Amino acid sequence: MPPGLRLNGRYAGEGGFSLTFHRESVTLGCGEAEQALEYSVRHNGNNTMLVVKGTPSPVSFQLMPDGSIAGEGTIQVNGRMITGTTQDVNNPFVFSPRVASCTVGRLLSGDAAPRSLVPPASTPPATMPTPAGNPTAAPRRHIIADCGRTRSSESPGG
Repeated sequence: MPPGLRLNGRYAGEGGFSLTFHRESVTLGCGEAEQALEYSVRHNGNNTMLVVKGTPSPVSFQLMPDGSIAGEGTIQVNGRMITGTTQDVNNPFVFSPRVASCTVGRLLSGDAAPRSLVPPASTPPATMPTPAGNPTAAPRRHIIADCGRTRSSESPGG
């Protein structure tokens, strides 16, 4: 875990963009696209800034005195989704990209966060292959962050 101030919880805005904080990273969310990245909190003059390590350059947000997080413009989230499995123990999943763009604006935490979010522009869902050996089984959809490690969770049904 990087040194410094750590944030907690989920912040969401009316444009469909969200930030979910974990001990070691923040997950940027937009529609079906999610991407986990490292972050830091920095003091810049009279402002406290949240800096997310993005590619090719970092993305900055301002931590506001009222507890909200503010950003400007539109952000593209480059995530991926598990769309199938393989027999390879070292590479058990097949992924397809999930890319979406959302307006950032002001992000609120917890109960103050908007409930009805504008659907983001996103790539169409990929056709999901049927798991090998069971042609009638419905595949499970898992969203994972594109952060160099993979985590998945079991979900019932398709």
